Amino acid sequence: MMLDNWFFARAQLMRWPELFFYRPKQLVKRNFIDRYFSTSTTSDVKLKTNPNFEGSSFSSNFIELKIKTEKDLDCYFLFGKTKVILDKPIEWRKDYKNDIVSPINFYADISRQDFKTNGDVKYVAELSRFHFFPYLALKTASDNTYLDVIENHLSDWINQNPYLRSINWSSGIEIGIRSVNLIYTHQVLSSFNILTDEIDRLVKKIIALSYTFLKSHLSKYSSGNNHRVAELTALVAISSYFTSNELKRNREKWKNLFIKEIEHQTHTDGVNKEKAVRYHAEVLDHFLNGVLFLEKADIDVPQMVYDQLQAMLEFIDSCHYNGNVIEFGDSDDGHLIHPYFDNNYTIYSSLLQSARIKFGLNVDCPSDIDFRNYLLFGDQAEKIQKEKVSHLESSRDDKLYTEGGYCFMYDNEQKVRVIFDVGKIGDDLTSAHGHSDLLHFTLELNGEPIIIDPGTYQYHSKDRKFRDYFRGITAHNTISVNGLDHATPCTRMGWIDRPEIDILETEFGSKKSICTGQHDTFRSHSTENSHKRRIIFDKKAKVITVNDWLIKENNKTDTLFFFLHFNPALEIDHNGSEIALFSPKKSGDKITLSNKVFENAEIIKGDKEKPFGWYSQSYDSKIESPSLKLEMEFESNLEIETIIKYG
Repeated sequence: MMLDNWFFARAQLMRWPELFFYRPKQLVKRNFIDRYFSTSTTSDVKLKTNPNFEGSSFSSNFIELKIKTEKDLDCYFLFGKTKVILDKPIEWRKDYKNDIVSPINFYADISRQDFKTNGDVKYVAELSRFHFFPYLALKTASDNTYLDVIENHLSDWINQNPYLRSINWSSGIEIGIRSVNLIYTHQVLSSFNILTDEIDRLVKKIIALSYTFLKSHLSKYSSGNNHRVAELTALVAISSYFTSNELKRNREKWKNLFIKEIEHQTHTDGVNKEKAVRYHAEVLDHFLNGVLFLEKADIDVPQMVYDQLQAMLEFIDSCHYNGNVIEFGDSDDGHLIHPYFDNNYTIYSSLLQSARIKFGLNVDCPSDIDFRNYLLFGDQAEKIQKEKVSHLESSRDDKLYTEGGYCFMYDNEQKVRVIFDVGKIGDDLTSAHGHSDLLHFTLELNGEPIIIDPGTYQYHSKDRKFRDYFRGITAHNTISVNGLDHATPCTRMGWIDRPEIDILETEFGSKKSICTGQHDTFRSHSTENSHKRRIIFDKKAKVITVNDWLIKENNKTDTLFFFLHFNPALEIDHNGSEIALFSPKKSGDKITLSNKVFENAEIIKGDKEKPFGWYSQSYDSKIESPSLKLEMEFESNLEIETIIKYG
């Protein structure tokens, strides 16, 4: 039995029904009931393909033109770095980056953060999400030698991962994503009448065991975020595509629970409650896939679901501007469906293409159907896409997502965008993927990030120092008092004592826009300070003014920290109270920032001891990046004005 530090730390985030009822029952199940069944190699669930399921049609023409010519299908790069050759045997419990193989062990006894024993769990789990199987299946339509590759991998995976006795049976989200990719693989092979009896048997064996696990291990309470979404998406997919007495009895149950999460985990303005742009996209992809499985099985879907999906897609459209997306909050570069071999693929452009195909939304997206959408919609995708106008360069209107807490302001003439974070930290469960980023803002010019969000980097406890930096206040373009975060970190993936934030003013216009927010974070930390920030975007004058007020209720001396983070590709000239930013890519682009207190600020790059001045463009990567840090004492109310000029 394992009662590790995670449980005791996580207890701070739990409400009493979870702490005193759900978690004790979960511990009994994990450590006693599941241990008894861990010797089982089969499931009682006997699966057959649902005869009422009408899957997408896939044409040999698309495969000949697109899949057959792909040279990188045989190579899977874990997080774009570590190469795994797919036509060779795979060690399925191996962290290929760090060359560590997780041993066979009962899943409840596995510490997923024990790097020495199990490696980096993200690298182990990513491979077993089976992202490549659907595309190998598509390629099999023109090259049946890949049938042996698929069959051998499935057989090896089963042998190397006995039920409940492997790290690959220790997380519901991983089991869910794996299940959906297996179903697509089965569907593609079936559509071309090349599904062998052995692959059919192997897929159904893994799916049946996955269903057995998921139905009795659904994430709940403080764990009921994107993990629960992935688990329910898999249960919907399994019960839609396959049939059995068990599935018939529970099909409506899984549908209802799935639909409830769409409403429960999304604000009415379409923003996912976890307050992390990448997780919004990932969750949206799960919701969209789940709905498509229900439709293909001729199961009714309420109109509310379609309305919510459209609202979520419209938020993606707001985030996507001039081909650029700024990711606020955590990002793990995760996918449900992942065309890993397509170097031009992004989940955001693909979701916008889905918006065009499914809902006819007037959004900017690539003209050629990407491999994710082809898997979802089949030949229908190409037919619909050809009827639409592509690469729209429409102007954007300023927009405030009141519940989600994001304000988007644009100067379309100069292709400038400001994103202002006026929302809370994460969701109300654990805020696991939220950052200490209240009143944080970013700036882009001509599609190039200028003032940036530094990213996420890593989740693993071995990198806890950098995990805390990237999610902490110092890695965001905001203000701290006495070095405090906006909330209290609780484990690597949570916050407690989250403050409220108020949107005090919004005024949008073609010539000038204003947004003002305020929070009382530092009052709850006994400093008795409030922070108010106003951004005035004067589009006619090409000036952005950032006003910050620290409002005190005593005369105690406190220390203000002011942070700004810049694109590492920029050239920077810091001269007294002025900072000039130059883009080497675009010689005409120059931005100046002026603030009288900048005379006392310093530009720091790549501090390892007290992490500062780092940028993570993708998961598990970081580079040195210029960041401004200002430290000054104050005893009374304080106002700081930063003027940004562009164009």
